[in-house]
Amino acid sequence: IGSGGELETLVKANLLKSSIITTIDFDESRNPDVVMDVTNLKFEDKSFDFVFMLEVLEHVPEPTKALSEVHRCLKNGGK
Repeated sequence: IGSGGELETLVKANLLKSSIITTIDFDESRNPDVVMDVTNLKFEDKSFDFVFMLEVLEHVPEPTKALSEVHRCLKNGGK
């Protein structure tokens, strides 16, 4: 969550080739796979094994709601 930048580059460089990565950002100019608000994620419950965010929450008006949505989308045991 929070497309582009150094974190995305590191994640893509270090995950297995079989991993499926979906980038999300509110700003379409950052070229995410999906333009979406982190406080209203359009994914099913327990959809992801991992969620990566860096320098995102300080830009979100409702960071607690964003974290709740991330938690909802993580599989049991997800990180």
